[in-house]
Amino acid sequence: MYKQDYSFHTHTKRCGHAWGSDEDYIQAGIKMGFSYFGFSDHVMLPGLKQSGMRGDYDHDFPDYLASLNRLREKYKDTFDLQIGFECEWYDRFASFYREILAKNQVDYLILGQHCYLEGDRFHYYSHVTYPEAREMYVGALLKAMESGLFLYVAHPDYIFRYCKEVGEEDIIAARRILEAAARLHIPLEINLGPSRWDRRKKDEDGNWVLMYPQPWFWDIAKDYDIEVVIGPDVHDPAEFALSDYEWAYRFVISRGMRLMSGEEIYQRIQRMKKSLTE
Repeated sequence: MYKQDYSFHTHTKRCGHAWGSDEDYIQAGIKMGFSYFGFSDHVMLPGLKQSGMRGDYDHDFPDYLASLNRLREKYKDTFDLQIGFECEWYDRFASFYREILAKNQVDYLILGQHCYLEGDRFHYYSHVTYPEAREMYVGALLKAMESGLFLYVAHPDYIFRYCKEVGEEDIIAARRILEAAARLHIPLEINLGPSRWDRRKKDEDGNWVLMYPQPWFWDIAKDYDIEVVIGPDVHDPAEFALSDYEWAYRFVISRGMRLMSGEEIYQRIQRMKKSLTE
């Protein structure tokens, strides 16, 4: 039986759609027997607000860092708590991401592309036609992966939740993501959120299927030399225990892909920190 020993995809209530105190998450992780733990709440961005999705930069950004650094010290004998963010790629914030890493304000960033920016306004990809959204999404992922700033790509198949029927252009888009991940040696995440939150849709036969992970995407992924991580993506401390890690493990292994351990992910964070702060 598979034993998950990490979570590096952990949110806090600051994002506006999560619950529980920061310490509640840590204590829940300890009960799960995790040896490696990291927070990666939705990044707060200077000068921009997105209620219900990310916290306020002026208030929540310093509070997040102060709280987690305090908890890092408190639980230092349990694990080396890592502090990060889940970020979208926006060209204008590339220097901001690089700065908070270089200054050791955070230990890592994961790429979780949910929205695009139009001026100072955030839009979910459902705001435009699916083909346009798919091209915008893939373009953002490729730029982000090329930047060298991200630990791994969360739910890389997110955009295909809007796909009604997989066509040739979708397969081409998937391969562009997978080829970049293989070439740049960036791990991809099997995200457990929808399996817990019941975020599903019906296929053409009327059967319920998860919005992601998309099996067809990962069937293609097995053709590439990529590493895979499992992301609990919790927004409530109780969700650690409700996550089906064994299902995710079988999902990965049945396709012959290599699943990273908590130690491997942790060591990757340390290497990236060293390279970005030297």
